[in-house]
Amino acid sequence: MENQKTINVSLPFFLLMAVLQTVTTLIPGVILLDSKKGTTIPIFSFIVYLLLCELFQYFVRLANKNGTSIATPVFIIKLIISCFFIFSISSKTVVPYGVILACYELFQFLCYSRKFNYMHSFLYLITNSFFKGIVFNQLFIIYYPFNFTLDMMKPFIFSFLVILLYTALLQGFYSSLTGYYLFLSTLLLLSTYGFLVYSFLSNQINLIQILLILACNLFFFIQFGKTSNPKKKEFILSLFILSMLCIFYI
Repeated sequence: MENQKTINVSLPFFLLMAVLQTVTTLIPGVILLDSKKGTTIPIFSFIVYLLLCELFQYFVRLANKNGTSIATPVFIIKLIISCFFIFSISSKTVVPYGVILACYELFQFLCYSRKFNYMHSFLYLITNSFFKGIVFNQLFIIYYPFNFTLDMMKPFIFSFLVILLYTALLQGFYSSLTGYYLFLSTLLLLSTYGFLVYSFLSNQINLIQILLILACNLFFFIQFGKTSNPKKKEFILSLFILSMLCIFYI
């Protein structure tokens, strides 16, 4: 049976975080988008769909943290709306887009269902980061004739690492395995710095970008340590991740 415990939600913060996470997901693709060729997907529908998914996933995280679950009718309504967007997007592009978004819906069902305990798992960390760090950015910038190659993933390795870090930190906030995910976040942060060094040595980024990223990191770490408010910590974390992506891809 579903637990009907009331979930306290701050609506302005709820909407702000969903918007920030949607922007964080797409900012690499937006920056790398070739404006002359444009994008193959209906941009507005795609962004609204991702925003809807972020709203839903934030609610799921909050429900998990409170030991409850989202009511089934809410999930069904969300699924119906999502299906409308998926059909609209795939009908104006190609079927594989719809298949990819349908897979993302399956991912969200696993998050929603407490039976699988999915949002507390390592698999959630990998899947969420793969979709948001690589897949959606590729969908955003690919154009006709829709040739997917492994080389197209290379520009988004950094965004994948950063979203891995972001997701692990969020799991540290919302999961019962806080210590494990905070330890994992430390390893991912070191891996991210290692990739920055590699990118600098291979001339993918310059010294100014490295220094700006380090300066932003230091600033946000200081602000993060100054507050004990969980919502402020999550907001600071989101800005920290967004700033890293903007500086790297600009």
